[in-house]
Amino acid sequence: MSVFDELRAHASLPFERARMLPLEAYSSEQVLDAELASVFARDWQCVARTADLNEVGDYACADLPVAGGGMRSIVVIRGKDSLRAFDNVCIHRGAQLLTGCGNEARITCPYHAWAYRHDGSLIGGPYMTESTEADGAPFSPDRHHLPEVQLEVWNGFVFVNLDPDAEPLGPRLAGLDEVVGRFSMEGYVTVRDEVDVWPTNWKLLVENFMDAYHVFKVHKESFGANGDHTADTEMHPGTLDWAHHRVVEADGPDLTADGDDRLEGKWRRTIVLAAVFPGFVIQL
Repeated sequence: MSVFDELRAHASLPFERARMLPLEAYSSEQVLDAELASVFARDWQCVARTADLNEVGDYACADLPVAGGGMRSIVVIRGKDSLRAFDNVCIHRGAQLLTGCGNEARITCPYHAWAYRHDGSLIGGPYMTESTEADGAPFSPDRHHLPEVQLEVWNGFVFVNLDPDAEPLGPRLAGLDEVVGRFSMEGYVTVRDEVDVWPTNWKLLVENFMDAYHVFKVHKESFGANGDHTADTEMHPGTLDWAHHRVVEADGPDLTADGDDRLEGKWRRTIVLAAVFPGFVIQL
């Protein structure tokens, strides 16, 4: 039986009989290639925060995994009217346009200085006035545009999708929005940014994050140092697109920041752990 046959059999089990995925699901290059082609190339991935892209010209770059083991570079940039996402390569000779994050009055290719507006339209290229289009017409910047990538904003998080035909993200997260929306995250600002890279399979990160069962043992010197004050743990069944669970503290001070009165009742003592398929996780 192939690993894919095992996964199909696993997926057909009722919830009560769920078991650990076969080990090959975490180590097989064949499985990873299938995930890159069928999951990451077609689903929504978080790449930035709107609070970091407030001013016209603010941008952030992201490298997204693609089938075959490569990466596709994307840039999200704030224009006069909205945020947009584009392939981060010049349409002339394929040079990478921007790196990291920052602010640019225009997007200028570092190779041949072709320049683009924030909406992706081409301003022009040096010495191109005597050139012609493929059909013989005079070269016209108006005929050229950076390839745009689907973008949606959810609770201040910027998501992109490499599939131009992908279904909108917002309606799929409506149930989760009822929980996360309570925290008014669209107004949050970044105070610390840290990048960690682990030599492991992406599914293990998500599974471990959503596993609260291990906390009392593995984190007994940190989270568990003051004992167990849990009044209730609420496990939501979730959907194919998202899942979450909530831990409600029985006593002690509020978990909310001083002066923050947006949460009421038990929500002021509630920790939320949420995941959006395939790889976005958040703790509130």
